[in-house]
Amino acid sequence: VRPAYPGREQYLEARLRELWVHTNNSCNLACEHCLVSSGPGGDKGMNGERLLSLTDEAAALGVRRFYFTGGEPFLRRDLFDAIERVTKTHERELRILTNGLLFQGAVLEALERQDPKLLSLQVSLDGATAETNDRLRGKGSFEKALAGIRTLAAAGFAPTVSTVITRDNVGQMEAMVRLV
Repeated sequence: VRPAYPGREQYLEARLRELWVHTNNSCNLACEHCLVSSGPGGDKGMNGERLLSLTDEAAALGVRRFYFTGGEPFLRRDLFDAIERVTKTHERELRILTNGLLFQGAVLEALERQDPKLLSLQVSLDGATAETNDRLRGKGSFEKALAGIRTLAAAGFAPTVSTVITRDNVGQMEAMVRLV
């Protein structure tokens, strides 16, 4: 005779494991399919002290993986304070969703000081050709995103690429895989 099953709840550890943070609504692009209608005039997001406090609270609650998304998180001047709070202070994983267009100058220098084992970057690219991608993301964004992906790889990161599948690019998925 087997004892009665006490329920799944007894075996689960109830705790927060990951946290998605919408860092800002400002973006250097104005993609027509943006989920949150971000763009150049979008809000700058919560203040930096609140963002740091939020990461501290979440880490104390057991969060192991953080996600920063926006808008374009790399438009925040204080983003690297938050990156280092997550990855260096708390030694947690951080994934940042980005359009990949801002990896030069001071941003690139600061990225090169980060640990690619804890910091992952996901770049949005919505077509295997400039014609398809740029129709959604703006003229020139395809080549700039590819350059950003190459820059990340050269800096020791293994970026992932995300694609919003549309009627215009659904036939390009095999080409997208080859391109990436």
